[in-house]
Amino acid sequence: MGLKRSLLVEGASIPFEGELAGAYRHDSPLLCPTLERLYSLGFDLPETIMTTPARQAV
Repeated sequence: MGLKRSLLVEGASIPFEGELAGAYRHDSPLLCPTLERLYSLGFDLPETIMTTPARQAV
């Protein structure tokens, strides 16, 4: 058993917010809470956010 972290970091890669989930959980449910934290800090988010799928191991 392990943990998966979705971190919000500032420009120098210093983390200041994050979401935790079980290691076997898909990444996508962590995106919305992570972005909501960014919005709660006063940053404006675009109307549409596009992501790209993770690269698959060869």
